[in-house]
Amino acid sequence: MLNGVDLNLMRVFAAVDAERNVSRAASKIGLTQPAMSNALSRLRRVFDDPLFVRTPSGMEPTALALEMAGAVHEALVHFERAFGGPREFNPQRVIRRFRILMSDAGQIVVLPTLMRALSLSAPGITIEAVQIPREQVVESLQSGSADIAISHLSSLRAGIYQEPLFDDSYCCVASAKHPVLRGSISAQQFAAAKHVAIASGNAEALVERTLSKKRLTRDIALIVTQYHIAIEVVRTTRLVATVPLRSVRSRTDVQVMAHPLSIPKAQIRIFWHRRVNNDPANQWLRRFLRETLVPKSETSPVPEKKNE
Repeated sequence: MLNGVDLNLMRVFAAVDAERNVSRAASKIGLTQPAMSNALSRLRRVFDDPLFVRTPSGMEPTALALEMAGAVHEALVHFERAFGGPREFNPQRVIRRFRILMSDAGQIVVLPTLMRALSLSAPGITIEAVQIPREQVVESLQSGSADIAISHLSSLRAGIYQEPLFDDSYCCVASAKHPVLRGSISAQQFAAAKHVAIASGNAEALVERTLSKKRLTRDIALIVTQYHIAIEVVRTTRLVATVPLRSVRSRTDVQVMAHPLSIPKAQIRIFWHRRVNNDPANQWLRRFLRETLVPKSETSPVPEKKNE
């Protein structure tokens, strides 16, 4: 089988796997659309498998492609390193798409600041922000379908590197026209209020644990999957919610109150796969995120951590 495979076909496989779109993949590696389609057909003949199947959400990998992906991406990194591939990344000249995994709260916090900075420093960079279930994060980083993840996940599998980005406190939000709350909320008021709970975050487990220690309970009236939906509901009702402070810091249509419970901060980290640890483009992206998102007063050299 391997007699029919050359390095260029592996580059085609990796590009389609990363982009999940044939046109974007062709552009990424400098091929025309017909040449890309021809190369993909050759790959399918060699492996006797469709490899990628067209769906409404893009080109989805088959079971064989998923099995191959990690090894192919890692092999290409080694080939580039061995044969003197590009070792520099010029953000002012390059045209490149980065796929970043992050929650909706992460998108609210990160994207406005990031895109303002990119417009000045790297106008050819496109960011694709994607929210996926937590259990799929490792697979996406391993396969190369995502470049990095920004999250408050505490640990991931072997082969995934991580480093701190910033910490974010939790706060309590309520309508600016709430009939009882006026800029602050006590633990008793918090327990007595009706709540919007956010199923996708870590805040709810922390809140429940802390309330239990105080022998308090609360009334959850609504459960949603995203922070921004919770904030919109709170804005026009008497409900309250626990959200990351950075996600509402610039809002004037809701009350942003110090949380009455002592719950730990969310420790936001960058995660990436070891195969791109020395990749100049990925290194630049991680460095740019740190420089852009972390206030100067908070920046200090931190050792990169990895799960081995």
